[in-house]
Amino acid sequence: MPATKMCSAPAAKCYHICGASTGAVRYNAFKSQQSGRNSMLLPLKNEPLLMLVLNFIPLALGYLLKCYKFHKQGFGEAWDKGMHEAFALLKAGKLDKRPFRWRDLPNYIPMELWMIWNMVPYLWYRLVVVRFDLK
Repeated sequence: MPATKMCSAPAAKCYHICGASTGAVRYNAFKSQQSGRNSMLLPLKNEPLLMLVLNFIPLALGYLLKCYKFHKQGFGEAWDKGMHEAFALLKAGKLDKRPFRWRDLPNYIPMELWMIWNMVPYLWYRLVVVRFDLK
């Protein structure tokens, strides 16, 4: 394997397209499309089938809530376009999914428990703090 040369630029700055560092608006069509695409691609690419089956109901509810939110805010078409992009990549076989390995099974259980545990404060924040403006 050939050697790789690593360089560092300590004074470099990184600006994210449509991110907080650019002062962009909170929601726009580009971010909505990326959200639609990535919300589908990330679990499909990184979770083994067993975890997808276990998480089917929370994932499906999350997709329905996102769909409702983006359509209500006027970005539903962009979000739908992102979802269609994800399905097109999946259908074309360009996903490069990580293969299931039995030796990784002990890692999946703590990961699943961690996701469930962290869902509680997230739901509290979204359903109580944000809804009733308790910040």
